[in-house]
Amino acid sequence: MSKKTRRWLIAIAAICACIAALAVFAYNNRRAVKKVVTRVLETGSIKASLATNPPEPVNISAADELIAAQPGADAAEAAEVFEVLALDTRRLQERFALPDLARMEQGERAKLVESTQVLRRITALGIDPEKFQRPEVEWKRIYNYVTGYTGSLAEPAETVEFNGGCVSELNALLRSLDGRAVKVVVGSTQLRMDETLVIPTGAYVTGGSARLVPGDEKLDRAVLLDGARDCGFVGFAIEGGCDYGVYIKNSGSFVIADNDISRVTYKGIVMMGAGERFAISNNYVHENGNGGIFLNGGMRLGVMEGNRVIDNSGARNLTAGIVMCSMEIEDIDTAYNTFKDVHLYDIVDSPNNLVLYDNTVARNMSSGIYSDSGYLNYIVDNDVVKNEKEGMCFDYGSFGNYIARNNVQSNGGRNRMSDEDLEADFVLQIGRLSDGSSPAKLPGISLDNTAYNTLYGNVVSMNYGSGIKAVRSAYRNLLLCNQVSDNSLGSSEAYHFFGIELSTDTNADQKVVGLDFTPCYENIIARNMVSGVHYAGVFLGEGSYVNDFFDNTFIGCTDWSMECLSDRFNASVNNMSNVNSRGISLSGSVIAVTVAGRVD
Repeated sequence: MSKKTRRWLIAIAAICACIAALAVFAYNNRRAVKKVVTRVLETGSIKASLATNPPEPVNISAADELIAAQPGADAAEAAEVFEVLALDTRRLQERFALPDLARMEQGERAKLVESTQVLRRITALGIDPEKFQRPEVEWKRIYNYVTGYTGSLAEPAETVEFNGGCVSELNALLRSLDGRAVKVVVGSTQLRMDETLVIPTGAYVTGGSARLVPGDEKLDRAVLLDGARDCGFVGFAIEGGCDYGVYIKNSGSFVIADNDISRVTYKGIVMMGAGERFAISNNYVHENGNGGIFLNGGMRLGVMEGNRVIDNSGARNLTAGIVMCSMEIEDIDTAYNTFKDVHLYDIVDSPNNLVLYDNTVARNMSSGIYSDSGYLNYIVDNDVVKNEKEGMCFDYGSFGNYIARNNVQSNGGRNRMSDEDLEADFVLQIGRLSDGSSPAKLPGISLDNTAYNTLYGNVVSMNYGSGIKAVRSAYRNLLLCNQVSDNSLGSSEAYHFFGIELSTDTNADQKVVGLDFTPCYENIIARNMVSGVHYAGVFLGEGSYVNDFFDNTFIGCTDWSMECLSDRFNASVNNMSNVNSRGISLSGSVIAVTVAGRVD
């Protein structure tokens, strides 16, 4: 055999050995190889359009885990309204080239952050923070599923007409249905409320703008769903004559839509207890005595869309335009259970996996949207305007929420509040301004004892008491790509306000065990445009630590671009301004960001 032939045989043998080794490796790692091949085939066009390689496409989301266990999930999701885009599947940390949220040294992290009540609550509920990384996927999946399922309820096989004159007659008809899936079309222009209208399982009742008019006696509730399923109350008007407009207890798979609810003594729409797969849509809830829409309990997989919640009275936090809260329910027949001061990590039943989309929440006496311990909720594309307290408040252990592309404007003036209201908020003692309002103004968006919330792409403008304010104890929140402008309408000799504020309010208004009073740690504020009249574009209170600011622009601030009162480390890189900073440099520290295998 010639030397040349031997060399060819050796080369062929080496190639065969390599192929065999690759085959063994591919077989042993066949799942990983399949994912790589899938990514190459399905996302090749994405790679060319993005600066960094995308992660694997998301096939199962946190929302999918809930939806998969629900009846009719496949059919409901087939009616897709919002497409899950390739960009939606990218983790926030990779999409925006962000550092890890947990950036402290392990010992400090355990002492300062992971020991806090809100972090312990996340652990107690068994929720992996990775589920907060793809919020666009999550809210679209929930919206598509819920609206697909609830939309199918409007077209049952059987239809019955009703032309009576009072609610008791309609109740008799509904009881006779015996749980069958029936659409009940009310042809009457009005029904006298001689008793509460009870919507049973299977009944989809449409009113065609029929009015429920007060009867001889005032009712506790105009409409009741109690343990009901696969039902609806659509197209009615309720104007007074009751304490609550629509009251829902432990019900699911229902639709409350196209109703006009006004001038009831307490709240327009109340949902108490558990419930899944529900839509509260296109209702006009206005001029009610003590709040608009109130949810209390462990409800999930719900959509609140297109509602107009306007001019409702009640100045306490739990009388906001839209409330999601977690008070212990001792009496399910009232929305006024006693608030119990408990540790945040002991709160289990909270509104979660809800989508608030395209609502208008305006001119309410309290906040626009208030979250008490709610988590993994998605507040997207809403108008929140001219509410007396905060536009939105995320409080008392709220975590993992996605607040995106909302218009939050002209909130927090406290212009119409009584002495009793101000005393309840612990600010009466500081007096009033010459226009009669309180000098203690409130921000467009507020965070207090919260973690892992993402505020993305919001327009926060012309609010009275700062744009976005972390009152205290805010950890690992992301503030990305927000437009924050002119949020000092309430400035006075006593107070000045900021665009973005990480405060350190360690003074408790009253003794509580359910709140931590610490500075703000490990938040990321990036790519925001802060413009117009603010005392400073960004403020950091005493003790603020390991908060990162980069790629922000601060224009038009009256005194400082950034003001920091903390002597601890906070990173600031590549921020731009036409105004000097105080206590922190606009670009004085380095942030190492690991993205797709490299450090930027």
